[in-house]
Amino acid sequence: MDEALKDTKDYRTFLWKILKEVIKENNLSIDTVFEVGGIIDPLLDHAAYSFSLSYVHFYQLTLERAQRRLS
Repeated sequence: MDEALKDTKDYRTFLWKILKEVIKENNLSIDTVFEVGGIIDPLLDHAAYSFSLSYVHFYQLTLERAQRRLS
């Protein structure tokens, strides 16, 4: 899970690198940049949160199954 969460940072960095190029090429306003950031950053945060919840749920199920087998 640690690596997956670190990867989220890499995705964010990559997306903003590409967006920076698009912003410069199209001479977009600062308002547009903040608007885009207000969409992209929460989406990436939600993806990381959803992944974390799924991982924790799977981990808990695995622990419960192991405990039942030991009982």
